[in-house]
Amino acid sequence: MQTNRRQGQALPAQPDATWLRKSSVARRYGVSERSIDRKVDAGRLPKPRFPIGKNLPLWSRLELEAHDEQA
Repeated sequence: MQTNRRQGQALPAQPDATWLRKSSVARRYGVSERSIDRKVDAGRLPKPRFPIGKNLPLWSRLELEAHDEQA
């Protein structure tokens, strides 16, 4: 299980999990960070998780890949 060094909290375990910040998700899809918010609100992208804290939304790379395969 990965540990966040700053807060000492463990991230949820997933095989080969990579957690992406909003900026990385925006780069992945070639859109702005605000567009990511809009896509989440519209149900076109999975909602982020908050494994570290309520102010740090993270997306699972595996969840995004699964979502992309369904689209």
